[in-house]
Amino acid sequence: MKNLRIFLLMLILISLPNCGIKKAMEKLGSASESIAESIERVSEAATSLLNKINDIARLVDSKLESGEISQGIADLIDGRLQTVSEMLESTIQNSGGYIFDRIDGSVDNAFNELGKLLDDLVDGILGDYVPSIINQISEQMQLQLNTITSSLEDLIVVTAGQTVYVIDKTFNGLVITISIILLAVGLILLAIILLKKGRKLTGANYIGVGLIGIFIVTFLVIIFSSTVRGKIIAGFDYGAALKVREVMPKITGVVPENIVLGKTKRIYIYGMHLNKLQNIYVRLSQGNTDKFTFPQSTLIVNTSNRIILGNLDKELQWFIPLYPIFKRHLTETGMLKIMSESQLIQANKSLNAELYSEIKPGISETITPAFGTIRRDEVRPAVSMSAVTKMYPRQMQKMSLTDVVNKRKETVTGILGAVRYEQYIGSVNTFFFNNFKIAEGDYGLKVFADTLIESPQFVTVINPPPPIPDPDIFVMDVNWTGGVIPAAKQSATLDITFGFSHPEQIQRSFNAKITTVPYTTSISVNVPEGRIAAASSGNRTTVTTNPFSVSTKGTYEFNCTVDEANDITETDETNNTFSKNLNVGEYVYDIVLANFSFELLNTFPYSQEVRLTYNLVATAGSNPSSNCAGGVNVNRNTTTPLNCNFKYPGLHEGQTIMLTFIPIVEVKIFFMTFKFSLGNVTWQKYLDVNPTGTKEMEEYDILREGSGYKIHGKMTVTRRKSI
Repeated sequence: MKNLRIFLLMLILISLPNCGIKKAMEKLGSASESIAESIERVSEAATSLLNKINDIARLVDSKLESGEISQGIADLIDGRLQTVSEMLESTIQNSGGYIFDRIDGSVDNAFNELGKLLDDLVDGILGDYVPSIINQISEQMQLQLNTITSSLEDLIVVTAGQTVYVIDKTFNGLVITISIILLAVGLILLAIILLKKGRKLTGANYIGVGLIGIFIVTFLVIIFSSTVRGKIIAGFDYGAALKVREVMPKITGVVPENIVLGKTKRIYIYGMHLNKLQNIYVRLSQGNTDKFTFPQSTLIVNTSNRIILGNLDKELQWFIPLYPIFKRHLTETGMLKIMSESQLIQANKSLNAELYSEIKPGISETITPAFGTIRRDEVRPAVSMSAVTKMYPRQMQKMSLTDVVNKRKETVTGILGAVRYEQYIGSVNTFFFNNFKIAEGDYGLKVFADTLIESPQFVTVINPPPPIPDPDIFVMDVNWTGGVIPAAKQSATLDITFGFSHPEQIQRSFNAKITTVPYTTSISVNVPEGRIAAASSGNRTTVTTNPFSVSTKGTYEFNCTVDEANDITETDETNNTFSKNLNVGEYVYDIVLANFSFELLNTFPYSQEVRLTYNLVATAGSNPSSNCAGGVNVNRNTTTPLNCNFKYPGLHEGQTIMLTFIPIVEVKIFFMTFKFSLGNVTWQKYLDVNPTGTKEMEEYDILREGSGYKIHGKMTVTRRKSI
């Protein structure tokens, strides 16, 4: 019978994991669904955001290369995007280099909010107010990243071959705790069997000891093997057993798709999981033949979503030669014997104008945008990525080589004639091939990393416009920085967009001078050589002036003159001035007088309740007087509210607000009522310079004491901009 009892005890212990653990886990998990239920949605959301980040990075890089935004703004946006991209990569990829078919997380809302913020960022880049929106968006992005990260911290990921177990930390800890308890019970029971005095091992005892040994080993494995534990928890539906597949880097696009030799300064290759690539080589090929390999020294960035090739001018000598070198080549090939130098210059200027047709001097205009900080819902509807190519066609849409050749022929044939055109273009192509070591044409762009070969992306290599003796500089536009109209006396800056013809021929910095009509101030801005060199790819650059202020509101004509001292010889000196009307607003102040109350003091000779009849007269600035009259019962040492308030919008500095309080009390003595005045009091406030200080709103106390009473109130001053 004893042996039978021991055997039954063994069976009970073995059944404990099935009933004890499961019951405890069911109790803890009664309020939650299976972990795997929302896995697929979150993975798809993360992947979608990575694709959207690629699109935004493409847009930023395109606008940087065209000179529409500065390097500083581009770096600021890139930094925010990289933070989001790295977090998303870590969300859908474990340390073993695998990506889940699905991954857990109840963070759909955070992903959705991130998506909206990225849309806002696109709108900001497309608009003129990037600096005013980037920090706000960045802060909100960080909040969403914190939400996602904190949610994922509750999960444990276990890799086991081609299976990944995603388990909740609570259930993982519960399984370990119960396993330790049951292991201890098993060890105690084993000790009882083996150490009891006089115990003889019979056949049943051998079976019991063996079962206890299996029991102990089982729970030791559960405690120390995360893979086994993951299988158990997934079996109870409190974890997810997911198949995995190896992360395969892929390329999704290239910017620019038109590589203009000597003009293109960087090549951006976009994709996903590109940080897994090692020993990268980028090649241009036609068919199965490699035509050009970019050296390792041109690889300057390799992140999860982007490879950047740069230093093309220094490492590959990809810069446009100066005109004397080009002229010497034409002389040696005999081209200047069949055409004049003036015809040559005219042809080259026309080719440049055709390739950069949107780069031209600005036309003076008057603008009156909405005053204050521009918001997306005030200025334009949300801009989707599908609208980007419509708004910026040259930077985003590819030009076919056939179109380039046809336009080039059409442009130059009218100047040189058909026969001389063929001779001239042949000589030009030879010159550029000798200089750049690669011919015009359509190429496949391939990324090689060890044995990995990415699918080719097609790009078109185009020769630049041939050089001319002198460049041309002009102003394309002048705007308030960020699109925000300043108020009078408020510090502000201007963004000046300069356009160029053949900027590579400019060998020094130049200045621009801005004056206003009516005259307020004279501003000078320097365009350094570095900005000119950076502008050579898109033939434009935007420079921000030093801060300045305008003393009074109004519409001002801003006149910008380029290279006033004529330090740079230009092909056209007549387009060096540009004028544009810009508005300057002012701060105005909305005044609210409210929260009035009346306090009867102890000095009032009558201690009983009295009737107060009052009239509160207010004047503010040039507004007509207004009054508030009423009557209330009052007692000594009691503050009684008065139902009065006044609103005066749009007051200016230097104006005065005045209040006059006219109180009359009625006192009943026996059967008689006496009326007498307590004496009028007046309170006034002068709106001095900047009455709200550094804040948008300031509150002032209203307090005046009369004969036996006090009048209280509040004046709220709210600052706003107005034109």
